[in-house]
Amino acid sequence: RASVLEKYVASFYWVYSTVTTVGYGDLHAVTMQERVLCILCMVAGGFVFGTLIQNVPVILEKKSVAIHNYSQLERDMLEFLGKHKVPPDLRGRVMQYYEYRFPDHR
Repeated sequence: RASVLEKYVASFYWVYSTVTTVGYGDLHAVTMQERVLCILCMVAGGFVFGTLIQNVPVILEKKSVAIHNYSQLERDMLEFLGKHKVPPDLRGRVMQYYEYRFPDHR
């Protein structure tokens, strides 16, 4: 006969298996120790997944800012080169240098 603690552990195991969509497969925890370990692993997995998902917008925002800064630099450079009447072949070489220098920002 199961103790109250074992019933709670079994309940939490069922809840976390359901919520994290990990459970109901052909392999499942049987003993209380296995269930506790599975619960801890599922909670840790949830935290890791949440942290990764949380960082996606931050990474995308940094990339967006870098692209915006490069675009502004390119516009400023073209304006500067045009204002100082730099020959077209030299203009092209300067712009090629910036494309070479910042390949990931285009």
